[in-house]
Amino acid sequence: MLEKLPGNLDEALRIIANEEQIAMPLDDIRKLLLMSLITHKLGGGWMVNSKGREYLKRHKR
Repeated sequence: MLEKLPGNLDEALRIIANEEQIAMPLDDIRKLLLMSLITHKLGGGWMVNSKGREYLKRHKR
């Protein structure tokens, strides 16, 4: 399982999970995509997948 993500990626994943309308650096989104924590959302945007949800459960704030 994934260790704790760096602060910027952890925050970006939480923003996506909470469906907040906050701008994020494209590099953070690309990294989350490459790590398979998020996926494209039908209609535009991003959504957290099962691997991302598992990470969030494991690393609650």
